[in-house]
Amino acid sequence: MITEISPANTFFRPVFLGKSNKFSGKSKHFEQPNNFFPERKEIKKTYNELWEELKLPRNLKPPLQFRAMLSEMGFSINEYMIFVNKNKSPLKMRIQNKSGLSKFLLAHEIEHVKQIWEIIRLLGAENFIKEFNTDNDDFKNVKKYKLIEKTLGKISPNTPEGKEALSYWEALKKYTNVEKAYKLFSIQEFIDFFKYKNNNLEKNACNASKKYKPDKTRFFKTALNEYLKLLKHL
Repeated sequence: MITEISPANTFFRPVFLGKSNKFSGKSKHFEQPNNFFPERKEIKKTYNELWEELKLPRNLKPPLQFRAMLSEMGFSINEYMIFVNKNKSPLKMRIQNKSGLSKFLLAHEIEHVKQIWEIIRLLGAENFIKEFNTDNDDFKNVKKYKLIEKTLGKISPNTPEGKEALSYWEALKKYTNVEKAYKLFSIQEFIDFFKYKNNNLEKNACNASKKYKPDKTRFFKTALNEYLKLLKHL
């Protein structure tokens, strides 16, 4: 499913990975070391710097890993982890890093993390796990959810924060999983895309990350320079 039209990839899609995420499974999906490419180190550096720039609690920062997936990036609630597509070539990663696109994508996923914080603060960690984990998934970071509640505190449903968190919770229950393969030009794909784009979680994450989106001129200049460098070595 497409979620944005971008110069990086006409079908690039930052995806929020919920309980129906088919990639929330075991370690077989992981690449060997995350620092296998210098470009991956750069993505992790950008992630760390952005987290600090946003002044978010260090003890609540999700790990960042590389995994085979259909989307560019995603956040897994079950594993409390941000994932980057390991199948991207070093060239594509380099273009995204230098153009600022990686920062834009990471900002989108970080906003999803913050949305989950608000839901946990409203419901409480125990209630969130009980209500969300209806499929008896293996929640790998129960202690982290409790730490979120302890660090940030509870919020009342009658406050502006509480009302926003409640809207996130309702949106999460209706969230459409687009991290799946469809047949070419599937009608269901367009239906899911429409639901996905109009979900409050996705709208909020898109708005929050908008200020980091690189302009097309910067992206194409970066891409051209990187391709020219590549041609010189052929």
